[in-house]
Amino acid sequence: FQKILLVNLPERHDKLDAQIVSSSITGFEFEVIAGISGIDISEASLPPTFDPKTINEGVHTIGAWRAELNAVRTIIRERLSSALIMEDDSDWDLHLKYQLLDVARGNRFLSRPKDNPSAENTEDEPQTGKDSASSPTHSPYGANWDIIWLGHCGSHSDPGTRRFVLKNDPTVPRESDIHVPAGSPEPASLWKEPGTRIMYKSGHGVCSWTYAVSFIGAQKLVNAMSIEPFNQGFDQGLGRLCSSGILRCTHIFPPIFGAHAPAGSANRESDITGHRAGTETRERGRTHNVLWSTRLNIKNILEGKKVEAQWDGIPDLKDGMKREFIM
Repeated sequence: FQKILLVNLPERHDKLDAQIVSSSITGFEFEVIAGISGIDISEASLPPTFDPKTINEGVHTIGAWRAELNAVRTIIRERLSSALIMEDDSDWDLHLKYQLLDVARGNRFLSRPKDNPSAENTEDEPQTGKDSASSPTHSPYGANWDIIWLGHCGSHSDPGTRRFVLKNDPTVPRESDIHVPAGSPEPASLWKEPGTRIMYKSGHGVCSWTYAVSFIGAQKLVNAMSIEPFNQGFDQGLGRLCSSGILRCTHIFPPIFGAHAPAGSANRESDITGHRAGTETRERGRTHNVLWSTRLNIKNILEGKKVEAQWDGIPDLKDGMKREFIM
């Protein structure tokens, strides 16, 4: 991706601190897109038919919707071929870059015509940047896609949808450790096989923790969620646009990004639902669906200690799986 964008409320310095350290360990940089409070959004700027009273979490969801759209709009304004957009509570596996190699292979395959899966996939590459002659026109993720949904809390698909199956992946959590409250794709027998991750086109997802957007996908998103009539939260709208075919989406299951809940009071977790999180206090943080969590291994890595899987009973990785952390 040409750029990584992180959506972060300016007052959540704690989340930004954690993301800066985590990304430095994994070896990438991001640009911050300022989060927005819903109370600061003029009703006149909402899309036609938008009714805040019918949106879950009301004003909090409206702020998140606008901040995500501002990140997507950056892709159009800067004429990026694609960008990865992360929410500030996202967490990822220490082996993220190796996981993304498989995601790129899968997305290239799924983006090709069904009747000719070996065809070159060179359509849909926008000429980007001020000097298009020197701009990147070929993405490792291929062409003919709008969204790659990498982090979510549930994803559905038609059982007949073509799939790309990744086997023997030591970063896939055990079935008992996978948490997807919004549902999972069919047939379940595929992804329930140990060490297996699947990718597929279309489908409906929930929770926009981390997702990639192409230039054309960004144009479609801003039009559908701001210019045209729209009345949903961002992630719900994204799921509808994927399942309807308006957006050409690739889903990954189990997801490779998860939402991190830090140690301490549960109301620190989400800036949308934290106000109703109750009085629970966590002794240790956790991240949905991420086996070798970067966030949970920060202290171990900085102190030169052995990295740990998030759940007990996980064997150490074999020598064949590279682990390169940047200090």
